[in-house]
Amino acid sequence: MKKLSFIIIMFLFFSCTKEIDITIPHNGSQFIVNGYIEHNQPAKILLSRSLPYFEPLNIDNVFESLIYDAEITITNSNGDSEILVPSFGLTDTWYYNYIGTTILGEEGVTYNLEVNKGDTMLSAKTTIPKLAS
Repeated sequence: MKKLSFIIIMFLFFSCTKEIDITIPHNGSQFIVNGYIEHNQPAKILLSRSLPYFEPLNIDNVFESLIYDAEITITNSNGDSEILVPSFGLTDTWYYNYIGTTILGEEGVTYNLEVNKGDTMLSAKTTIPKLAS
């Protein structure tokens, strides 16, 4: 038993370790589109750029990441379309910086979102499901 304990202790003291440095590439910032549309409510979108993962986070960085000069268009399956306007507001859980003014959410209707910023175009599609009767 003493030999086994001695071998384990020696193994622990003389085991090999090697420090590994991993370089994580920073591929620049990406667009982040967070939005929703609910029944009888206008579309609300938070458009921002991603922040570097290992950089310190402060309120200035967060506000600098918000994008206010994009063109955001929402179109519903009824053929209605509008350009969302820059605005700053707070829902019950998060901030938004674009809001619709005329199109309100309807059950069973599909909505297409297009975001144009410079030479980048993003799109998304969602449907508000009908409530079960």
